[in-house]
Amino acid sequence: MTTPENIVFEKHGSIAILKISNPPQNYLKSPSFIPIDFLNELSQQEDINGILISGVGRHFSAGADLNNLFELAKDSNQLTNAMSDGSELLEAISSIHIPVVAAINGVCWGGGLEIALACHIRIASVKALFAFPEVNSNLMPGLGGIYRVTNLTGTADTLALLMSGETFDAEKALQLHIVDQLTSENVLDYALQYINNLVGSKPRSVITSIMQAIHNAKKLPLQEALKEETRMFCELALAEAALRKSEA
Repeated sequence: MTTPENIVFEKHGSIAILKISNPPQNYLKSPSFIPIDFLNELSQQEDINGILISGVGRHFSAGADLNNLFELAKDSNQLTNAMSDGSELLEAISSIHIPVVAAINGVCWGGGLEIALACHIRIASVKALFAFPEVNSNLMPGLGGIYRVTNLTGTADTLALLMSGETFDAEKALQLHIVDQLTSENVLDYALQYINNLVGSKPRSVITSIMQAIHNAKKLPLQEALKEETRMFCELALAEAALRKSEA
């Protein structure tokens, strides 16, 4: 599996770490910061129980490289395809059947914040800074960030964040439910320990079943989600019973 350009890939036990690498501010050279095929292949590996997304150096990501973006915009089809690919990638992150944690340090702006919002859990340094600055360039988030942040904060807060374009600190991000935890420690080390404690030693079948049930709760009608939850429980119970019998 070839590591994509502008990504540093590391593996710690059963946890894969993907670092956005375009220092110092880790601007995104394209809306798809990693190929979706790479993400899918990585998430399907049986020895990977979780994914951690971070940035190289001091920052998570300051968002889109506007020069590249406006170069894309010279061709409407090229821009539309690139943005659609980026949106599809973030939805793939959101829908993965293993936990994805964002470890946020420094600036997390624009497209970088949209990436973080697509992750299942967001852990930030107390010194992290957040913003949707797109309005300052007569733009708006375009990779699903508005949808995701509205579901977290509500319409009034989302309007204030998007229309002002102002930077806000980690404490406000926590209050708005944009991040789930803050730490004064090294955020990458803290997040790695957190996700490793969460899923590192657990059977992958249990992890993927729980994640699927969580996704179902958001996307399926109630009765269908309940039926699937019961089905997956029975599959796990039958497998565990067979294992215990073989070891007896």
